[in-house]
Amino acid sequence: MNVLAHPPRLAAEEFEKLADNSRYELVNGCLKERHTGSISSWIGGILYARLLEYATAQRYGWVFHADAGFDCFPRGNVRYPDVSAVRFGRLPDEQLPQGHMKLAPDFAAEVVSPNDKAGELEEKLHDYRAAGVGLVWVVYPDTRTARAYRPDRTTTDFEENDVMPGEAVLPGFAVRLGDLFPPPRPGAPPA
Repeated sequence: MNVLAHPPRLAAEEFEKLADNSRYELVNGCLKERHTGSISSWIGGILYARLLEYATAQRYGWVFHADAGFDCFPRGNVRYPDVSAVRFGRLPDEQLPQGHMKLAPDFAAEVVSPNDKAGELEEKLHDYRAAGVGLVWVVYPDTRTARAYRPDRTTTDFEENDVMPGEAVLPGFAVRLGDLFPPPRPGAPPA
């Protein structure tokens, strides 16, 4: 039996043809399984719902949850932000592609899961910055905090009671960070 010590590297086009590619990201030609826990999934879902409501009311553009892949990053990487948005006017004829988006989102959010590694998150943030993503939010459920990243490398930290603005990327959008977290269990003592 032959076992490959180093599996062959994939190009983005090959990756897109895989049957279940939404379970992975393509990083440096290799498949990296995406880790999502129930809390991070909940937070991403709430943020997606709030952003979709905003985008619909403001006629902002397209909002995506974690299954939308973006093929626009250095080294042929394909990323799947937990939540993302692309403003109207950026897609050819405003038509969504059948496969991965070939442009960078205007906004991306990542919700840190228990199995996420700091180095991998930093690499993802580097890719977002290199591709020109205008605003990235990283939400940390364990500490109930978040950080906003911008292309000019400035950051802003948020605590649970802070309101996170969409800034110039999502004009008029804002969400209180604490509203993204699961509500306390009935009868549970206050945190």
